[in-house]
Amino acid sequence: MEKEKTGIISVALKLFIICFVSTLILAFVNTLTKDIIEENSKKVFAEGCEYVLPGADKTEVIDFSAYLPGAEAALSYDAQGFVMGISIKQSIKGYNSGLVLMTGVARDGVTVTGIKVLEHSETPGLGALADSENFTEQFRGKVAPLKTEKDGGEIVAITGATKTTKGIIDNGVNKAVAAASEYFAKEWIE
Repeated sequence: MEKEKTGIISVALKLFIICFVSTLILAFVNTLTKDIIEENSKKVFAEGCEYVLPGADKTEVIDFSAYLPGAEAALSYDAQGFVMGISIKQSIKGYNSGLVLMTGVARDGVTVTGIKVLEHSETPGLGALADSENFTEQFRGKVAPLKTEKDGGEIVAITGATKTTKGIIDNGVNKAVAAASEYFAKEWIE
């Protein structure tokens, strides 16, 4: 009986030491990579802003949490300092969750200037086509709210990936445009 207790204590102590050392290693690696990850995230955000609102002279990150909780946003300005529009990055659900979408909205608050899928975990060969240029380019210049052709709108759904398409339109683009419109109205941006 005494041997069993000693054996259990020995195993528990070894497991504790392994977990402790693993935690220290992970904390160390996190410290080393934290700034790199943050810098890469900022770079992806800036590239997304440039893609959905091309030609901006300056971009300014703003607090958008009151309009679309969990979203990140940036205003884009032309060379004269006038607001061109707003870029909104949000996590949405398509077929799977984990789809990160950037939507550009012109300063009129209703015109989509572009969309870009920054990350996704959609089905390869189907929903994964959401980041293809053939799909994303059809949003440029469209006035929201948007619908698929099947629902009487202009957006051609990705064949075999209607949940991804509807998620991008309903959970992403239309919500971003509504939030942008509210932002522009409340913040007196014309």
